[in-house]
Amino acid sequence: MTGTRYDDAIGSLIADAARHAGQGVLFYDRGAQRVRTAGEAPPLCRLCLGDPRLEPRCRATYEQAAENAMSSAEPFYYTCWAGLLFVAVAIAPFARCLGCAAVGGFRAASDAADDFPGGDFVLRGMRSRRAGGRLGNLFAAAPPISPTRLRGLGEYLQDAGFASGLNSAAYFLRRNAVYLQQRAIAECARLLRPAHLKPVALVRRADSLVSRAYVSGSGQLRRNCAAYLAAVLQACAWDLARLKAHLRVPMALLTRDAVLRGGDWSAAARDELRFAARLDQGRTVEDVCYAFLEILSEASTRASNADGVAPALSERVVRWLERNYSMPVTMAGASRAVGASASSIVKRARRDTGKTFHQLLLEIRLAEAKRLLATTRLDLAAIALQCGFCDQSHFTRHLKKATTLAPGQFRKLMVVSEAEVLK
Repeated sequence: MTGTRYDDAIGSLIADAARHAGQGVLFYDRGAQRVRTAGEAPPLCRLCLGDPRLEPRCRATYEQAAENAMSSAEPFYYTCWAGLLFVAVAIAPFARCLGCAAVGGFRAASDAADDFPGGDFVLRGMRSRRAGGRLGNLFAAAPPISPTRLRGLGEYLQDAGFASGLNSAAYFLRRNAVYLQQRAIAECARLLRPAHLKPVALVRRADSLVSRAYVSGSGQLRRNCAAYLAAVLQACAWDLARLKAHLRVPMALLTRDAVLRGGDWSAAARDELRFAARLDQGRTVEDVCYAFLEILSEASTRASNADGVAPALSERVVRWLERNYSMPVTMAGASRAVGASASSIVKRARRDTGKTFHQLLLEIRLAEAKRLLATTRLDLAAIALQCGFCDQSHFTRHLKKATTLAPGQFRKLMVVSEAEVLK
C-alpha cells in the first residue's frame, strides 16, 4: 500500500470515518492502485471491486476522484459509473497526493429504486442477464441520501484529514483559494471582447484595479483582480513570462500610489522590488496569479493601516523586519517588539503570507540589496553589510539562488550607462 509511514494514520482515519458514516469508507491508493476498506463497504461496491471485469472501471473512477479532490483541495462529490453517489477527499501528506478517502454507495433521494444507470454497460460485460439483474437489485438496495447529508459527510472527511495530521489545513486552504481564483478568472474570460485586450485598455484596467484596491472589500478585490487577470491572460495567451511582464505595470502603479499617499519613496521602491521578486518565484500561471492577489491585498491592508486601522500581527512583523533587516535579527527580538509569542508569529506569518519568518527577512534583505545595486555605486561588501548579510559570499549565494545572477551581473543589467542614454 502506501508504506508503513502512513498506513496506520490512514487506517485510523477511515475507521473513524466509517463509524461516523455508519457504513464502510474506502481509501484508494494511487501508488498501488488498490482499494482499502474500513467497515462494511456497500454491497454493490463489494461486488464490483471483486469482479475483474468491473474493478478497472471502479479504479478509474477513484483515480479521477483523487485527482479532482486534490486539484480543488475540497471535498469532491461525484456519481460513479453505476450511478451511486460518493464524496472523496484527497489524502496528501507534505503536499503529495497518496490517494483519496471516499464514502458513498448511495442513491439520490429522488432516484427510483429500479432506475439503474449502469444497467446497459453491465449487461454488455456480464455473461447473463441474471448477473446484470443482480447488480440492478443491489442498486435498488442502496440507501438514499439527501444533498445535505452527503455534504456533511464530505465536510467530516475533510476535517478528519486535517485532524489526523495527514493533510495540512494551511496548504489545503491556500490550494483551494488558488482553485477558486482560477475558476473566477475562467468565468470572467467568457465575458471579454477583443477591445478589452488592447494594450491601452489593459493599462487602464490596471490603473482602475490599483485605485479600487484601497476602497474595495476583500470579496470585491478578488472579483476585480480576477477580471483584470482574465484580460491579461488572454492578451498574453497564458504565457508565464508575458504574464509576469504585464503585471509589472500594476506593480509600478502601486509604488506611485504609495508615494502619492504620503509614503516614503525608498520604502515604496523596496516594496516594489520585493513584490516583483515574489512574482518571479512563481513557477506556474496559477501561482503567479495568486501571488498577485496577495500583493494587492497586502497593499490594501497597508493603506488601511495608514488610515488608523490596527495592523494584523503578520503586518507588524513585516514592518519590524523592514526597520531592522540591517541588524542581526532573531525571533525573540521580533516577539518582544510586536508583543506576540514566537509560535504566534510563525503561524500567522505562514497563514497570511505563505512564508516563514526567515523567508520574509531574506526577501526584504534581497529587495534592499537589489535597490542598492541598481541605484548606488557601493561595493558588494558594503551592500552585504548594509543589508544584514553575514558577508559578501553570503549575500552572493542568496542573490544567485533567487535570480540566477551574481551581484555584478545584476548591477550591469540594472544600470544604464551615460553613453547608452545619449544614443
